[in-house]
Amino acid sequence: MKTQSYREYEFIVDLIIIWIGSLRTMRKLVIDIVLATDMSKHMILLSNLKTMVETKTITNGILCFDDYQERIQVSQGQLHPVCLP
Repeated sequence: MKTQSYREYEFIVDLIIIWIGSLRTMRKLVIDIVLATDMSKHMILLSNLKTMVETKTITNGILCFDDYQERIQVSQGQLHPVCLP
């Protein structure tokens, strides 16, 4: 019986590495969004969101967000009003 070399299973290791990276990103996303529900940071959150949106350029009527932090700020801004009593 022929033994399998590790090279034949490298793609599985690659998939696991990608999966773990996705889990870390998802975990960070959930934590950041949950922390946005903290009402003691209401004014800071709104101020940061307003500043970020005002400094962005609009191309063809579309506001583009380039990095993770900008996307999180928008997600937090969308979630925050839902948490208001």
